[in-house]
Amino acid sequence: MNQKLFIPLLICCALVLTACQSTPQASAASRVVAGSQPVSLQPGQRVRGELTSASALNYKDGSRYALYRINLQQGDAFRIELSGSLEGTLALYNDLNELLISGSPLHFQAPERGRYLLAVSGKQSNSFGPFNLLMTPLELSSNPSLVVGEAASGWLEMNGFRSHTLQISERGYYQIDLRSSDFDTLMLVTGPGGYRAEDDDGGDQTNSRIGDLLQPGEYQVRVSAFETASGLYTLEVQAFDIREGADLELRAPVQLSGWMRQQQDVYRLHIEQAGEYLIEMQSAVLDSFLLLEGANHFRVEDDDSGENLDARLLVRLEPGEYRLTARDYNGGSGGYQLIVQQR
Repeated sequence: MNQKLFIPLLICCALVLTACQSTPQASAASRVVAGSQPVSLQPGQRVRGELTSASALNYKDGSRYALYRINLQQGDAFRIELSGSLEGTLALYNDLNELLISGSPLHFQAPERGRYLLAVSGKQSNSFGPFNLLMTPLELSSNPSLVVGEAASGWLEMNGFRSHTLQISERGYYQIDLRSSDFDTLMLVTGPGGYRAEDDDGGDQTNSRIGDLLQPGEYQVRVSAFETASGLYTLEVQAFDIREGADLELRAPVQLSGWMRQQQDVYRLHIEQAGEYLIEMQSAVLDSFLLLEGANHFRVEDDDSGENLDARLLVRLEPGEYRLTARDYNGGSGGYQLIVQQR
């Protein structure tokens, strides 16, 4: 080969080879840098961000993400909310890049002091848009004792349980609610005279609820998860002013408090004057159901015509005695108000 032609050709090949090697490396480096600079996030702080096509790429599913650094002390508990037009989710990692928890909103209590990493990710490869992050400290109750009429928040560790003490000073009807958006709750209550009551899903959704006639004394309320889980929970104890052994005979107009313990409560309703009557069963804990029966095969019933899940009957009644049945549609227990009035 002609030497004058060989040297320029060698130089051209070297330049082409250099370009082929450097371009992908530079592109990859720019992608890594874009996702490796976490922004600091402090408890009580609200920050704004945005995921675009230039954000760091998750090579597994094509979604984009942004990182935030959080420094925590052992026992720090907080809630992180993600809002905005971005359809996204949150994931929290420790300094070993181990996934600790994911979801939105996110509740977490630091098991040890250290630096944690929060990832804001799009749910899909085409999930883009601005977002807001709000990190709020959680106020957990340090007192294991429960107070009637108040709510207390606590943290359930993985594979663990929490016990609270409840002091009942007066015999009466009480309702204990255990709520959590992080796990399927399970509640056990034990007390004087061998008292024992357990509930899984007696409350709303997967929350627990126990309502009963309690004697004075000290009770233990045990909180756990139906399956292996951890997270934030709230316990609330309410007392109901209900006349025990109240007469089941009613005369309109009347308003009384009841407590659903059995499958149903049955009342004898006396109507002295013909007219249109409004009969309501109101409850914050029951899915109310009313059935009214009378002479000559008279029968009318209602489930959810009132507010929320309350039952309401608006019916014309003639003088006489009627049978009024009140119950929970799903067989639950708890307090309710029964109202009968002429319109």
